[in-house]
Amino acid sequence: MEREALLSSLRMKGYGSGIIDAFERVKREKFIPQNLIGFAYDDIALPIETGSTISQPSTIAFMLDLLELKVDSKVL
Repeated sequence: MEREALLSSLRMKGYGSGIIDAFERVKREKFIPQNLIGFAYDDIALPIETGSTISQPSTIAFMLDLLELKVDSKVL
């Protein structure tokens, strides 16, 4: 899946502009191994170092939506 397709999918699921903006600004490929770059914008969890995974984008969007973040909120 390409980045625009993922963003379109998140919009269709009804996520707000703040969440969509965050997904537009943060490049997922910076957080995954080089050999998985082609899967960066698929809506799947991907393995990262030490047996961990990076969550699928729709899961992250769901969690962010539940947090009801404000403009001055910070998320680590």
